[in-house]
Amino acid sequence: MQLTFRLYRFSLPLAGLLVALLSGCGNDNTTSSENKTPSVPEGSATTAGTSKTGSEMSAEDFIKKAAEANMAEVQLGELAKSHASNPEAKQFAQLMIDDHSKNLEQVRQLAQKKNVALASAPGREEQNQKAQLEKLSGAEFDQAYAKLMLNDHSKDVAEFEGVANSSKDADVKNYAEQTLPTLRHHLKMAQDFNEHVKALASEKPGEQPIQTRKETEPQPAR
Repeated sequence: MQLTFRLYRFSLPLAGLLVALLSGCGNDNTTSSENKTPSVPEGSATTAGTSKTGSEMSAEDFIKKAAEANMAEVQLGELAKSHASNPEAKQFAQLMIDDHSKNLEQVRQLAQKKNVALASAPGREEQNQKAQLEKLSGAEFDQAYAKLMLNDHSKDVAEFEGVANSSKDADVKNYAEQTLPTLRHHLKMAQDFNEHVKALASEKPGEQPIQTRKETEPQPAR
């Protein structure tokens, strides 16, 4: 009994030490894991975090979100027409204005049919994106706008596909199916537009020979 008691007294501090060591190892692993968490680019699909995908949204939520997205695309297109420097950026912006204005009208008709009240302006995330773009101009604006259009339409296509495949509302399902071809076309154009802007940004200035006035003007006869 005495021997057993002594061993028991000795095992208590040893057990406490083992617990402390194991707890320390667990904390170190957690900290290391948190430090390695990659940052999410602003405006990407992952930025939504806990937001619902297209297959998880209710018909009402989808209609509201589609209306806000269309309003945002139109406003961003108008902004690009005045801030962009690349002619292709301006052409892409005009296409966004035309197509998303038509789509916004379709969403409004659908909302009226379903008795869904729509917001009069884009959501907070879209407004923040516009505010950031308003600070840019020229080539810098072109790059940011191209990247945002690529991210936005990637997310839109995924959400509309989810609704088209799973929505139980026939009208909403039909709207998503009819809109998908246009969104996929926009996504392909956004991909090409983004690559074009990247290629322009990678070109070094001064590669093309610039003719001076003396070289272009006829030399006087001697």
